[in-house]
Amino acid sequence: EVTIADQVTYDDGDDHYTLDVVTIEANGFAGTIGTAIKKVTFGKNVTTIGAEAFKGATLLAEIVFPEDSKLTTLNSKAFAETQIVNPDFSNCTKLTGLPDYLFTLGEDKTNSYVKTVTLPTSSTFKTIETSLAGLVNLESTNIADTKINIVKEGAFNKTSSVAKKLTALELPATVVTIEKAAFQGSLISDLTINVDGISDEPTTSIGNNANPIYGTTKTVLTKLTLKGELKGKVSKSAFEGMTRLATVDMSGMTFASKGQIMTDAFKGCYEHVDDDHIYGLASVTIGDIKHNGNNSEYTINEKAFEGCDKLTTVTIGNIDTKGAIGAEAFGDKLTSVTIGNVEKAEAVAASAFKFAGVNASLKIGFVSNENPGGTAYVFPAGAFVMGTDGNKTVVIGDGTKAIDSKGKAFAAGAITGKVVSLTFDGDIIEKGLTDGTDMVKILGDNSNVATLTFNGKIGAAGIGDFSGLKDGAN
Repeated sequence: EVTIADQVTYDDGDDHYTLDVVTIEANGFAGTIGTAIKKVTFGKNVTTIGAEAFKGATLLAEIVFPEDSKLTTLNSKAFAETQIVNPDFSNCTKLTGLPDYLFTLGEDKTNSYVKTVTLPTSSTFKTIETSLAGLVNLESTNIADTKINIVKEGAFNKTSSVAKKLTALELPATVVTIEKAAFQGSLISDLTINVDGISDEPTTSIGNNANPIYGTTKTVLTKLTLKGELKGKVSKSAFEGMTRLATVDMSGMTFASKGQIMTDAFKGCYEHVDDDHIYGLASVTIGDIKHNGNNSEYTINEKAFEGCDKLTTVTIGNIDTKGAIGAEAFGDKLTSVTIGNVEKAEAVAASAFKFAGVNASLKIGFVSNENPGGTAYVFPAGAFVMGTDGNKTVVIGDGTKAIDSKGKAFAAGAITGKVVSLTFDGDIIEKGLTDGTDMVKILGDNSNVATLTFNGKIGAAGIGDFSGLKDGAN
């Protein structure tokens, strides 16, 4: 066992000195010098541990830092080729980050001893570089409790690739950037990202243009959860090609300011191996969308989920902005879409939702247009393309209100396809389905409607044009 003293004394014969021990030099205990060391206790005044300081101390299994540790800097490979199992840096509150390859010999090298890494939760600790990469038996880390701000390229490469125990990970709200290939080679299948730190600054984003954060590791991620308030971008191709991704849960995330899901962000999350093995994203849940600051782009950009041919179910919270959903944002295989209350003109683009299911359903909360004097509708013609096969059902309203008095809610033909049942679940007040002058036909074709239901009051301006219903319609 080695204990690094807080101070050492020095006497040159004339003077007596007391000096703080502040640095463990590079290679200080490396090689044969450290081969007998099993435990190291560091003094409180140690601020720097040099590169490869304990490299090759093959029996070293435990390191201890005092509560008042002043450690600020660890250098690369400081503990490479050791047997440390549970490194605990929680007392190192002045530490600014962990370096590249702290426990391994470098890129593509591994360490089979480390099982748990406890990181500082202080505000000074910002980055982990690639210090967790190659820890093939890693079981846990408290990264969710830290205040790191950048997840670097290769940060989790080969992490837990043998133990397969670190399969779920949460990143904290302080993260501002997740670089390309940050999770390349990892086995993290359940990833949660708190997006509060992702702003509209050009240097912050999830992924960067055309570079997935899992790199070429396409078959690991199965569940993605985004939570918090997104003010920046989920970049193009950030999760492209994640063929085993089954669920994206953004129910705990709101879009604010310039928060966006960019075109192709989830492109191609689908794989048809054979008829018994069809993989891919099946459902997406999104929280409230508000305050789109990108007038030329949509919050959910066009074709953000292009090629996700297993994606059938989309649930969205309230929409309180124009430009929320771009054209074909969720592909063209939808069977079930649920949207909360929608209160702005031009909330979605034409062909925003394209259905393919034989029996498909659409549910929308109450619809309002805050600028009825303009020319734009909340839902333009062709907003919902439901298809001509099978039987489609549509419900509009939240149980109290369906469409309010401001008018210009649905353009003529906003919903197209073979709709057999249309329900207004709440009051239609005054100008509900009209723009004040013209009666509006919500459906492109009324002839398939066998059941038309009004669960509420109908305003004086009427309900629009529902002529031509199917013979015998109720």
